Amino acid sequence: DWRISGDKEAPGSLVEGESHSGARSAKFWFEREIVGELGLRQYISLRPNSTYVFQAYARTENLRGASMPAFVLVDAYPPHTIYMVAPVPAGTRDWTLVEKEFRTGPQALLGILTFRTVDAHMVLGTLWIDDVSILPR
Repeated sequence: DWRISGDKEAPGSLVEGESHSGARSAKFWFEREIVGELGLRQYISLRPNSTYVFQAYARTENLRGASMPAFVLVDAYPPHTIYMVAPVPAGTRDWTLVEKEFRTGPQALLGILTFRTVDAHMVLGTLWIDDVSILPR
């Protein structure tokens, strides 16, 4: 299950009626520089030395900036190895598949999937995300 931050700095919320499938999606609106997690986080059970496919759908409206927000999966335990970075597309697009294959390390047991900005840059526009999954290959 997604953990959703109550942080007022995070520019997002769950919205009804705007989804790729189902009843709701996560909507983010960017109007200023923001760095770090954007309020969504999920713990993912992983197997060592295994290949997975990450998939999510993103819809964008005039999303622009030097770098786009991204899904980031890291090992929950030190040294917090980064397994995957999957940015969303810029511009204005209907629901678009964001997909990334990745492989875990020999000690992988638990990952943390976050949605975040990765650089200190201004991002402007609106973004919806839905149907997020990580499946073994």
